[in-house]
Amino acid sequence: MNLTKIDLNATLVDCFDDEDGEQGNPHLPISVVNLVPDLNMSSNFEEFEFDLNNESFEQDEISKATTYRLLKSGVIRRHSNAIKPLLKEGNMKSQIEFCLSMLEPCGIPRDPIFIGMYNIIHIDEKWFYMTKRSRNYYMLVDEEDPIRSCKSINFIDKVMFLVALARPRFDAQGRELFSGKIGIFPLVTYEPAKRTSVSRIAGTLETKPIASVNKEVIRSFLIQKVLPAIKEKWPREDTGCPIIIQQDNARTHIDLDDAEFCRVASEDGFDIRLMCQPPNSPDMNVLDLGFFSALQSLQYKKSPKTIDELIGVVVKAFEDYPTIKFNRIFLTLQLCMIEVMKAKDSTSNSIASSTTSLSSESSTIFISSESSTINLSSESSTIDLSFESSIIAFSIDLSSGYLTRAFTVLCIFKK
Repeated sequence: MNLTKIDLNATLVDCFDDEDGEQGNPHLPISVVNLVPDLNMSSNFEEFEFDLNNESFEQDEISKATTYRLLKSGVIRRHSNAIKPLLKEGNMKSQIEFCLSMLEPCGIPRDPIFIGMYNIIHIDEKWFYMTKRSRNYYMLVDEEDPIRSCKSINFIDKVMFLVALARPRFDAQGRELFSGKIGIFPLVTYEPAKRTSVSRIAGTLETKPIASVNKEVIRSFLIQKVLPAIKEKWPREDTGCPIIIQQDNARTHIDLDDAEFCRVASEDGFDIRLMCQPPNSPDMNVLDLGFFSALQSLQYKKSPKTIDELIGVVVKAFEDYPTIKFNRIFLTLQLCMIEVMKAKDSTSNSIASSTTSLSSESSTIFISSESSTINLSSESSTIDLSFESSIIAFSIDLSSGYLTRAFTVLCIFKK
C-alpha cells in the first residue's frame, strides 16, 4: 500500500490506498498539530502507539503496522535527545560576545566574515578507556563469541590525554603546508616496579596514569610539553604573531595571567597567550565538537591489552587522522557560532546536514546586548563599534572550503 498526500493542518487525514485502488480508513486521527503535549514524551514505539490510541477521538484503533508506516513516511519522526548544559543569562551573553569576537573587525558592518582562526590552538583533556562495557560484533555463524574480561567492570583501565590542535593550512593547490597537529600528550608517570612478576622484573619502568589531575599537573604539561611542541612545529613566518591557546573553564586549568606560563610563553621571540572559551560551551571547542569522537571511534577499532598499548593506539589514531577532515570541524565550529547567534545560546542550535541547503537558504540572526557598544578584539588591538540607531543590519558571508551560506544579522541594542 502507498501513502497518499497528507495534510498535517487538518484534523483528519486521508491515509492509505490499497493495492486495488480502494480507500482505506478515511478517518485516521494523525493531526500532529492537535496532539496533546504528552505524546511528545513517548520514549519508545509501543508507548507512542498506546498514547496515540488513547488520545484519538476515533473508534478505530490504530495498529502498530499503521504507526510504523507513518514513521517511515515522515508523519511521525524519531528524535534522539541529549542533555545540554544549563545556561544562565550571563553565559548566553558571553557566548554572543565570543562569537562576535570571531568576526573580522574590518568587514563590519558592511561585509563581516569570520576570521581564519589559524592562530588559535584548541586544547582540552579527555579520558580514553581500554574498552567499553558493551560492544557489538558482526561475525559468521560458526565463529566463537569473543571473551573480554577485566578486574572490575566499574574500573576499566583508562588514560587521560591532553590534546593541542590548530587549524591546518593549505596552499592554492590544496597541498598541506601545516598539519595543525601540535601534539597529544598522555597524562602518565613512569615508576620502577617494586617487585618481580611474570611480565617484568623489579626496577622496570611501569606506565602509571595520573589519577588526580590538578592545576599543577596541567601547568607542568603546558610548560614542558605543549609550549615546546608549539615552538617546534609552528610556521616560522608567523613566529612573531600572537598565538592564542583556547581552553575551557575547568578548575584544573591555569589562570590566563599565570606568571610561570607567561614567562616561558614569551621566550624565543614567541607571543603565546591563553584564552578561555565561554562557560558551559563545549561546542565552541573543535575537540569536544567532533575531534575527540573521531579519535575514540578509531581507537575502538583496536583491542589494546595494556596501558602502553592503549597510549600507542590513541597516538597513532591522532597522527593518522586526515587533516582535511578535521579542517571541516573548524568549518562546523563557524556554523555552530552562527546557530548560537541565531538562537542566542548553544543549547538549541542545529546544524544543517545538506551542503545544498547551506548554499541556497538564508537565515536571520538576532543578537542582543546590554549597551549600544560591542568590543571586537582582533590580534593586535580592540575596536569599539558604537551604533546610534537601535537596529542595524549587516550580512555574514561564510565562504570557506566546502560550505557557503549567506546570513542576515540583526543587532538589537537595548538603550
